Amino acid sequence: MQTFLAVLLVALILFPVFMYIYQAGAMDYYTEHGRTAAEIEVWLTTRKWYNKFKKNIMFELEQEGLTEEEVNDILSGERDKMTIGGAFAWNATPEGTIYWAEREKEFLKWYYGQIIDFHLFK
Repeated sequence: MQTFLAVLLVALILFPVFMYIYQAGAMDYYTEHGRTAAEIEVWLTTRKWYNKFKKNIMFELEQEGLTEEEVNDILSGERDKMTIGGAFAWNATPEGTIYWAEREKEFLKWYYGQIIDFHLFK
């Protein structure tokens, strides 16, 4: 049991490091083949879940201190790859963390042109 816990602890520590290195390659690709704010805005507004996304952002505006400028930046795609991941606290929404993690995964696949392999997250 102690060995299992030790391996689990090491894995939990190293996983973010490996993911950072892996994602860095994707970010290099984006630098050359990025998405514009206008593309992001169109992509967002065509999602079935866009109204839920916007409702949660508006809640952050009213309750948590986001400024109108920050809200506009998020909804217009100006936050680039952090559009969904940095919009609001996923765990504080009615949909929950798992729901928004799936939306983030969908967004990043599109954002990076399907070059990220998310099989590790299944």
